Amino acid sequence: MIIWPCHNALAERGYLVPRDIAVSGCDNMEITKDFIPSITTVGMPVFDMGMEAVDKIHLCNQGRPKEKTSYLKKITYIRESCGCKGRNYQENLILRRNNVLNEVEDKDQSISRNAYMSIDLTGVTQQEEICKKLAKYTYLNEGLSSFYMCLFKDWDKYLPGRDFNEVPRSTKVTMEIGMNNNEWLPKVQFDIKELTPPNYIDEELEDMSIKDELTGLYNRRALHTLGQAHLDQSIERNARIMVFSADMDNLKYINDNYGHATGDIAIKAVADALVYSSEDDEICIRMGGDEFSVIGVEYDDGKMKRFLDRFEQALKRFNKNNEKDFNIRISYGWSITQTNKDTNLEECLTIADARMYQQKHEKEVKGLRHKK
Repeated sequence: MIIWPCHNALAERGYLVPRDIAVSGCDNMEITKDFIPSITTVGMPVFDMGMEAVDKIHLCNQGRPKEKTSYLKKITYIRESCGCKGRNYQENLILRRNNVLNEVEDKDQSISRNAYMSIDLTGVTQQEEICKKLAKYTYLNEGLSSFYMCLFKDWDKYLPGRDFNEVPRSTKVTMEIGMNNNEWLPKVQFDIKELTPPNYIDEELEDMSIKDELTGLYNRRALHTLGQAHLDQSIERNARIMVFSADMDNLKYINDNYGHATGDIAIKAVADALVYSSEDDEICIRMGGDEFSVIGVEYDDGKMKRFLDRFEQALKRFNKNNEKDFNIRISYGWSITQTNKDTNLEECLTIADARMYQQKHEKEVKGLRHKK
């Protein structure tokens, strides 16, 4: 974190932030709220980055192609250091005081648990004893619904100091410790390509891994699983595949003026409109934030028009019945592609995104995009 030294260096040279120069950060650390002036920054979608990384590993293990570069949407936090916003000191101090107290309490509890576990594990050399002690602390960890510790058969050959390249590679691992919903599981061996023990991933947990909690739509992970299945089905039928991209134009306005709870209602309304518009086996996906995608098979211009008409009708109904002083505004684009063995889902999505951003640009030119 270099923002504070940056502030000092500027002040030593007679420059004040934001009066003389604007400053922004790039990681949205909690401490950025406490600087004077508070730091304008962007938040990295850490959760989505983790999911995307696991997804890439999984597809690589399956021998399926995956784009090397992924683009995830960031969130901008406008504060004082860019000169855009003043501070309500009393309100902010109360909020920060409560947050700091909660953070300190959580860290104290975490340090206490970790310290006891570290002491307990010190000097343990037998695998069976390690498993027992880990199992105890896993059970005591509040909020943990499942835990799996899996090892290669010859795991001790991978210890530091050994030449990793000389160790025979195995595709099988053993779940040495397994817990699911407070129930201990027997040991099981499975292929490393599965990432997790397949016999113990229930349908609800598997469903959660590809479902968006807020909207009930599929999440970005489903794009590479169910989406690929739709593409394979289209290729097999020699059919056309439709990819639809949508992005809210005014979510920031809604969040800033009516609160994030109202913003969530607006996001849910868009999700409901997409589900209402789908008349076949379409996959409706919340890609993250205010971005959505839909994938459908055997689409033509007529079917696409029906989808768009129903989508716009659903949004109009919400806007008409909405008691708040705003309308949901959406930019969207789509692609309809005749599939063959070389068809790539990412390329179809790129075309849809390009048309969506073109619509955004046209609204910008006409001054329509930022209307409430």
